[in-house]
Amino acid sequence: MPLLLTLLSFFLRLALISKGPFHIDCLNLAVFAQQTLETHRLHYLFGPGYPLTVLLGSFFVWITSLFSNHDSVFAVNLMSVVLSSFSVGILYILVKKLFNPRVAFFSSFLFSIFPIFLGISVYGMSHAPAIFFFLLGILFLLQFDHSRRGKDLLLSSLCLGLMGACRIQDLAFISIPASYLLFIVLKKALVPLNFRKTFLRLIVFWIGTGIIAATFHLPLLLSSMETNYSSQMSRFWEKAITLNFLGISPDSLFYTSQNIIFGLTPVGFLLGILGFFWIYQNDRKKFFFLILWFFIPFLFYGNIWGTVPRFYSFFTIPLIIAIGYTFDYLLKYKNLLFKITLGLIFNLIILTLFFNMYPILKFRHDHALLPEVARFIAQHTESNAVVITGDESFFFNHYGNVQTLSKPAYELYPSDGSLQEFKKEIDALLEKNTPLYITSTGLYSYDNGKFFSTMMKKSYHLHLIGRHLSEDWHKGETRLRTGWEYLWRIEPENFED
Repeated sequence: MPLLLTLLSFFLRLALISKGPFHIDCLNLAVFAQQTLETHRLHYLFGPGYPLTVLLGSFFVWITSLFSNHDSVFAVNLMSVVLSSFSVGILYILVKKLFNPRVAFFSSFLFSIFPIFLGISVYGMSHAPAIFFFLLGILFLLQFDHSRRGKDLLLSSLCLGLMGACRIQDLAFISIPASYLLFIVLKKALVPLNFRKTFLRLIVFWIGTGIIAATFHLPLLLSSMETNYSSQMSRFWEKAITLNFLGISPDSLFYTSQNIIFGLTPVGFLLGILGFFWIYQNDRKKFFFLILWFFIPFLFYGNIWGTVPRFYSFFTIPLIIAIGYTFDYLLKYKNLLFKITLGLIFNLIILTLFFNMYPILKFRHDHALLPEVARFIAQHTESNAVVITGDESFFFNHYGNVQTLSKPAYELYPSDGSLQEFKKEIDALLEKNTPLYITSTGLYSYDNGKFFSTMMKKSYHLHLIGRHLSEDWHKGETRLRTGWEYLWRIEPENFED
């Protein structure tokens, strides 16, 4: 059954694999993975670097090149396809050890189709590798509960360390529920009960996990770019934690809850709540493990300003397990009509989830809009032109070899004088007769007060060159947000067409 679920998940994801890099982080991963393979020197991504994700990307770039496919974006997308498919099979075995085969089947099948997880499974990011190693780590921990072999405990520590090498922040959030499960398992292994030995083993386990995760991050820390690394981590901490965390924000929690509820369907969500209730009644230790797994990451990711559905992919798994538990619990009733009704409800949830995501993923399988926009701009601008853009500048650099200039970003009022400084930069380019262009994203994004766009329209003549359909990735993979990307040429205010 786990092999069958893995294969079905793989072929589904392969059939829907993204044509291009849906997200700018995906493009960064593809480029850095290619550079790592070519230079034999690890290239780190933004923030903590995600070193193992880059190395896995490099491995898939190498594997696909053996089959004469030299598209690094396809390679990192395939990485997510493969590792997410294995995660489905691993979850089946994990839940089977926690409960029984029927709960395992319902949970893993639902997990495979779950829109947020399916969405991150078809393009290259750090989430699928992190989930793969996390589930594998918990599986070995449960295996140790049955085998009492030290090897299983070491493998569990290794896998959780590898999870940290993929996404160190998610390991931090999952450390408490994992520690709770480890404590329960170690208590059972030590008879008679010895709290001191249990606690010491727990410490040794996490020291080993930390050493493994740190080993992958160490080369960056010890390199000649150590100062830049400190600066990079400071900017990541500020952007991802300090400025991003809202405290306990009811509005943000409501938005996150909406995404989860509609991701599972309201009926599925209610079945999950019922499942938690029945697990609590029957096995409180397992209940507390699952509820810690869900709530601790939820309280952080549910309260950040920049929250998007892909952050929920690993902590919604307990809710999916609880749904599987509910179906198993209700199927104990012997009424045939009731069982048929339950089967229809399960299939209806599966079909609803699949058809909610299928049109979105099929569109991205057929179209890579941002690379197309980059090529469109390259065709309609001179080789020495400069294009003012927003967040998508790296796409234009990579696919169109277009020189870009990033605009100042404002959420409210530009009080630091950077608006006038940027205007001087534009004027200097125009005085040199440099062909200067701006996209609609460059003109309107991060400009809630319309200070930048107003200044541009008042100070310059914007001559429309053309437009191309584009896609916005900022709201996450579960939403398809397309629109026209316009391209204007910037001319002095006294320009006569």
